[in-house]
Amino acid sequence: MRMKTVDLTDAPLHYAVACMLGAQLKPNSIGAQHAYLNGKYIGGFITRTERGNVAMPHDVFAPSRVVVHGAEIGERILDDQLASLQRTETGWYAISNGDQRAVAHGETMRVAGLRAAVCAQLGETIDIPAWLV
Repeated sequence: MRMKTVDLTDAPLHYAVACMLGAQLKPNSIGAQHAYLNGKYIGGFITRTERGNVAMPHDVFAPSRVVVHGAEIGERILDDQLASLQRTETGWYAISNGDQRAVAHGETMRVAGLRAAVCAQLGETIDIPAWLV
C-alpha cells in the first residue's frame, strides 16, 4: 500500500503535529493512524517535546516507551499503552487509555475519565480517539 500525506486540518493535535514534522500517516487494519517518517514507522502518535520529536506506540503488543529521534529514553512510562502526550504548566503528561493514569515528571496521578482526560493545570480536555477505548 502506498503511503500518502493526509489533510489534517481538523485532525487531533498529535496528527497535526505529525504532519508538521513531515510524517506521513496511513491506517492500519483497524483504521488507526500509524506515522511514518522517511518510510520508517515512528509510532502511532508523535509530538514535539523539549528533548526532541517523540513517537508513542499504541499497538497493544508494543511496549509503552517514549522514543526520541529513534532512541528509547527512560524506562516504561506506563504499564499500558499510551494514548496521548500533552504539555501542561507542570510538565509533560503521558495519558494512558488503559488505567486512566497520567505521568508528569515521573509522578503518577489520577486523571478524570477515559475518553476525555482533563489536564486541570490548563483546563484543557484531551480527547482520546474512540478506537482506543
